[in-house]
Amino acid sequence: RRRRAVLADHVPHGPGSYRFIGPNSEVLYVGSSGNMYRRVRQYFTAAEKRRRMAEMVELATRVESTPTATLLEARVVELRDITR
Repeated sequence: RRRRAVLADHVPHGPGSYRFIGPNSEVLYVGSSGNMYRRVRQYFTAAEKRRRMAEMVELATRVESTPTATLLEARVVELRDITR
């Protein structure tokens, strides 16, 4: 899992919404955070014990992010992304 952490290298440190993208450009997971970089990196650590998240990380080929000014705005973007 750690070698895949490079997928997070370009993710900004501020608030925003992020998407894990699979091999066929499908959205695997949508989330939001006050610090996207820190949150996305957490998925690649041994501390992440959820099996489904580990499977998602293994499938992901890239992480896309949408920076926002505030966490509230990030949550709105996240909800919009989920409903697409």
